[in-house]
Parts: sequence; structure tokens; C-alpha cells
Amino acid sequence: MNQDIYYNILLNSDYNTLKSACLINKNNACNDVYFWLKKFNYDHLPIPIDFKYKYFNKTISEWLLLYKIMLDNQYKAIKLLKINQYEKYNRITTGLLSISLIEQYYNFIFDINTFGILNIYTKEEILEQLTNDLVRFEIQLLDNHRYKLSYVVINDQDILNSIVTINENDLIYFLTLFFYYDENPEILDDQSVAIINDPPEEWLQILNKNDRNRIKSRTQLFKLYDQNPNLFK
Repeated sequence: MNQDIYYNILLNSDYNTLKSACLINKNNACNDVYFWLKKFNYDHLPIPIDFKYKYFNKTISEWLLLYKIMLDNQYKAIKLLKINQYEKYNRITTGLLSISLIEQYYNFIFDINTFGILNIYTKEEILEQLTNDLVRFEIQLLDNHRYKLSYVVINDQDILNSIVTINENDLIYFLTLFFYYDENPEILDDQSVAIINDPPEEWLQILNKNDRNRIKSRTQLFKLYDQNPNLFK
């Protein structure tokens, strides 16, 4: 087979096909760092900053593992946004999501600084904010697959707010990377109710009735999405 054709087949392959091709024939494009950079870009998947610095030394297995992790995170990101859209359009919520940030997110914040949302701060200022202040990202669904992304800092003196408007694909990219740094972050809706997929019953019992019903209803939506994502398009 022509090498260019084979290269494009790999570029368009799903995870299982790619894994088989890479591990069976280790002398193909999978040995090429630039193939992986192109593959991640093609599938709109981020490469974390801690991986970027060493990617010339990564094995095929390491690239495949990261690719699978990012695919799974992308799925989680899309599912979260689709459920959020459903709830807003059905007037269950206002379409607001809030993500609390702590010091462990320092690298993540600089991974996504390409959106320009943090350009007004130095690295030292951001580290101090994450260490000493209440910090969160707020994601507000607007319309036509557009979102307002806010970086909010609450300290003793003031509430600081840096805002950008981004499209849905960029937000999926943002959340895909976010889930790499924290598989189970604290994400709240517009009523400060945690967005949790299938929470334990004992946890639900400590909530008031309205919050409990909201979470149970949302859990059913998550399950429905897993069964048939096309219902939420």
C-alpha cells in the first residue's frame, strides 16, 4: 500500500484500529512524533504540558495510552455540555456550570492560557490566587453553541472577573484537558448542586428533596446519553 494512503488511513482511524496497526507493525507512522502531533490535532485533542516537554522520548504505547485517556476525557466533556444544553433548553437550569480551582490546577491553567483569559495576570499572581483565594471557572451557555468562560477570583478585598467568549469545540478542548488533571472535579450547576454521575444513595440522603430530585433526574440523563448520544444532538 502507498505510504501516503496508509498514513491517511491511520490519521482517520479510531482508537482500536490505530492500536492494532501501531502494535502489529511498529515500523509505520506510529514511530513518528509528528504523526502523533497531527493525529491529536486532527481529533481536536490536547496534549498536556507535562507530556509535551518529553514527547520525543515517548514510546508508541505511551502515545496510545495518552490518546485513549484524552478520547475518554473528550467524551466526558461532550456529555457534560450536552446535558447542560438539554437542561437549559428545557428550563431546568440557566446553563451555568461552575468549577472550583485549587493549587493542583496550576499546570492546567497555563495549558489553556491560549484562550487569553489569564493574560492580565502573571504566573506568580495566579499561583497566589490558587493558594490563598476562592477561584473558579464559570461556564455559561449562551446561544448558537457559544459560551462565556469566566475566571473568577474572590478575595477579602474584591471579586475579579476575566471573561472570554468561546465556541463549543474550543470549550470541549478546554474540558478535555481539565479532566486530564482531575478525573472527578467539583462541578456545580446554577443552584450550586453538584453535577455527579450516579452518586451513592447515602450521599443523596443528606440533601434536600429538590436537590436530590435534580441529581437523580440528571443521573438518568447521563445514563441515557451513554446508551444513545444521538438523542442529545
